[in-house]
Amino acid sequence: MKRTLLFYLLILSLTSTWAQTTSEYLDFAIKYTEENKHDEAIKVCDKLLEMLPNSADIFYLRGVNRYLKSDFEGAILDFDSTLSINPNHSDAYFFRAKSKRALKDYWGAFRDLNKAKDENFYSTISTLAGDMVRSIFRKSNE
Repeated sequence: MKRTLLFYLLILSLTSTWAQTTSEYLDFAIKYTEENKHDEAIKVCDKLLEMLPNSADIFYLRGVNRYLKSDFEGAILDFDSTLSINPNHSDAYFFRAKSKRALKDYWGAFRDLNKAKDENFYSTISTLAGDMVRSIFRKSNE
């Protein structure tokens, strides 16, 4: 009985230390993101993904940092991973749409925006539609 209790306490302390470490890493990643230190945030997210390889939120955070660095292709890969783990992650659809729009994949962006169900959905669609119309007129003027 005593051994079982000691073993349980040891496991509990290791688990809480691990949770504290992941929580601290996550705090650093968020802090770096807020400070526009995107390379550092991405490195911390990489470390977190070694510990939690199936965390949609960490893939999402890394994707946001890649998006903010204008690494749109890398961001799309991270948002794809986010959505494969959590297909209802509306923010991942929204940022994947923004990434696709930056790469001029307007129809892919439109499809993702339909899935996003974001409160700013209609204003985002009007912006996207404006970009598409401008793109069409630019091509016709060339």
